Amino acid sequence: MSTYNVHEAKPQLSKLLDAALRGETVTIANAGKPVASLGPLKPTSAPRVRGVLKGQIGLGPEFDEPLPADVLEQFEAPERTSYSIRTFFCGAWTMIQSSRAPPGCR
Repeated sequence: MSTYNVHEAKPQLSKLLDAALRGETVTIANAGKPVASLGPLKPTSAPRVRGVLKGQIGLGPEFDEPLPADVLEQFEAPERTSYSIRTFFCGAWTMIQSSRAPPGCR
């Protein structure tokens, strides 16, 4: 484990990252006091396996049915001064209201 002052670490950050990739831990200090540690990340989980839920998730028969009138109205409405968005959050449907337009909706 090696220690570098902030001013020493700045110009050689790439070198320090390479050291972390090799498994070394580098301590970065400010005025001689350790403030950060740079080291390799431990894997947080196993790699994802594609197709694990194949055949277990599907679209309901109502998927291709026309949208309800109130939803269609929100898509086709003229410029509004406030917006309501229905979203599924924390296991329940929630209505979010805002006086600002969402990005890209001006």
